Amino acid sequence: MTNIEWNNGVEFLTNASEGSYIEYNDKMVIFRNMTAGNFCCYKNNEFIKLVDNVLDAMLFLNSH
Repeated sequence: MTNIEWNNGVEFLTNASEGSYIEYNDKMVIFRNMTAGNFCCYKNNEFIKLVDNVLDAMLFLNSH
């Protein structure tokens, strides 16, 4: 992921509304307003985890 892609992703997720999502390679993060976390992380359309902040969501997208 380039620096520009990273910065655009952070900005997008920071301003996301319910149901907004971002994809990178075979991963996707969907913004949900939930008490346990706000970002649902999927890999190959399979739920992996729920995270609460933008940085963790972006690190998930950028992981190998």
